[in-house]
Amino acid sequence: MESIDSDDEKGDDLLIAQLEQRILAAVNDSAYVWRTVEGLARDTGLSGDEVDEIINRSDKFIKARRSNQHGQSLYSTREKYEADAGIRERLLSVITNRLGG
Repeated sequence: MESIDSDDEKGDDLLIAQLEQRILAAVNDSAYVWRTVEGLARDTGLSGDEVDEIINRSDKFIKARRSNQHGQSLYSTREKYEADAGIRERLLSVITNRLGG
């Protein structure tokens, strides 16, 4: 018989997976390749802290090397980036990564 703690952990994992799916859908359904935590929070109905925690715990999101004009971090999914980022943006990303910038 499983303990209550084990059941609580399974419930937490399920909730986190459901919230992660909401954030993934918000990124992948967006007209934009890169999204801010604030924009994702607005689109998912989650708090910015919840979105930030889930994005940083998950390996399904990628973070842009540069932030937006307001200094906010930008996030996407590899699928969205590969499908929607233009050749110029991908080339600049490769160059930036190689030069360490």
